[in-house]
Amino acid sequence: MRMSISMLPISGRKSPRFKSTNLPLFLVLLSIVPVAFGQLAPPFKFRTIDAAGAVLTRPSGITARGEIVGFYNDNGGLQHGFLLKGNRFRLIDAPGATTGTATTAINNDLEIVGAYSGDDQINHGFLLKNGRFTTIDYPGATTGTILWGINDSLQIVGSYSGDDLIDHGFLWSSGRFTTIDFPGASSTDAYGINECGEIVGLYVDASGLQHGFRLSHGTFTAVDFPAATNTYARGINSLEQIVGRYVVQGIGHGFLLRRGTFSTIDFPGATETRAIGINDGVEIVGSYTDAAGVVHGFVATPR
Repeated sequence: MRMSISMLPISGRKSPRFKSTNLPLFLVLLSIVPVAFGQLAPPFKFRTIDAAGAVLTRPSGITARGEIVGFYNDNGGLQHGFLLKGNRFRLIDAPGATTGTATTAINNDLEIVGAYSGDDQINHGFLLKNGRFTTIDYPGATTGTILWGINDSLQIVGSYSGDDLIDHGFLWSSGRFTTIDFPGASSTDAYGINECGEIVGLYVDASGLQHGFRLSHGTFTAVDFPAATNTYARGINSLEQIVGRYVVQGIGHGFLLRRGTFSTIDFPGATETRAIGINDGVEIVGSYTDAAGVVHGFVATPR
């Protein structure tokens, strides 16, 4: 698995239901909760985020103070992580990352997670804490690990795959791993975690369709945007507000789900939008594609 993080599954093949490494299993329950639909999101002010010299910029996490992490591709095709504080970009490249680094999430203590790949061209997860990089790979993940989300309690969620190239989500807490597989899914990726330990992500059903999910207190809930062919849930805040992406007629849109109601989040004039991260102030980060096919980052702030 080579470094090219696009917020989609690592592989997308069939996976078993649920297994654990050193941690007790979550209670596997499944509930489908009906939701309302509102086409227009609450009013937001959008700001474009582009790293200097980048051909693609994709922010993916935001703190309560507005610090933003993400990754960008340079004009040579190499991926780099970044931290944006105010208007100042800080480059983040993991040691040994000869073929790419991506920073995917940040907590309010400025602890950052992501993935890098080296000469082996396999993705490895990392935690950047107090200026030190620590590699975190799921045991037996021979074909890749990506860390996608982190909360202030240093609980981390991510995805891994082994020789079978099947995606599994996982939770890492106090040095111990638990695999997260949506019941009956062919693959699962865990993308975001809030301060209450609620987890969101993506699973693929037997027909190959993508669905979002929320895992709360041991109960799985499917998250599907009305009439969408594919949905994934990418981020969740402590107010249980969820952001992600859905596809209708082949076009990708961002969404915000709060109090049971979906709203579309589309950057004005964009041909495609992804909502990826959200903080408790309902500031949303993500990416959009312009008419020329260039991918830019954005932050959306409530008016």
